[in-house]
Amino acid sequence: MDVRPERGYLASRETPNLTERTTEELRQAILQLRLKSGMRLVERELAEQTRTSRTCVRAALQQLRSEGLVVRNPRGMLTVASVSPDEARQIYEVRAALESAMSRHFVARASDADVAALKTAADDLEVAVQHFDVAGNVAATNRFFDVLIRGSGNAMAHGLLSTLMTRIVYLRRITAEHATLEYESETVVLLRRIHSAAAERDADEAVRRSEALVARSASFAQQVLADCQINQPPPPAAGTNVQTPATPPPRSDGRSGSNPRRAARPRKI
Repeated sequence: MDVRPERGYLASRETPNLTERTTEELRQAILQLRLKSGMRLVERELAEQTRTSRTCVRAALQQLRSEGLVVRNPRGMLTVASVSPDEARQIYEVRAALESAMSRHFVARASDADVAALKTAADDLEVAVQHFDVAGNVAATNRFFDVLIRGSGNAMAHGLLSTLMTRIVYLRRITAEHATLEYESETVVLLRRIHSAAAERDADEAVRRSEALVARSASFAQQVLADCQINQPPPPAAGTNVQTPATPPPRSDGRSGSNPRRAARPRKI
């Protein structure tokens, strides 16, 4: 699943231009935590690594700033953004309000195909969890909620969440890196319960289960982000080459958050 929010200027073309491809490459490097929070982003280095011009990189960074993935620090340097516990709280409050309401509308308006798509996303999540596939885990979770919101028949709500989607996905990836197998397996169960309530057309139960899932996710995110703040190493020194992929912190169950079967590609960020 493409985790980007929908953008009209991309939808109008079959083939993205060079700036758009550069933006997507940098976006995925951040969302997949290959570029660490707090890392300085140097145009010249990024241009070399993406094999594009500094002009393309500059435009890409401007777009990523508008998405909240890149920030300018007090010294005027562009760095990869972090997610604070307070920002996470705000994101989950928005999700709790919108997703619970959209769960009710989904039950009333969704087609049988939409309900089946929820089950497929939950199935895909279970497979990803069993294979310790963090990227697949995040993609399946994204798809589940995208189906839920789209199936609600409320384009306005979908648009509101789309403006936050990049930050939601970034936060989801950070927390997934720290989740235990037990936690991830429980998430599968909770998504299946939402699907079951939707399949039974039980709106009240779908809302309760959606609210419970968001509340649980919010609590876990607060815990992860607090731990990250305590244990966060100093950011790389200015001028540090960002070509080397970031190594995520160890997960609480001792497994690496990265996919051991995926080798790093040379010259890619």
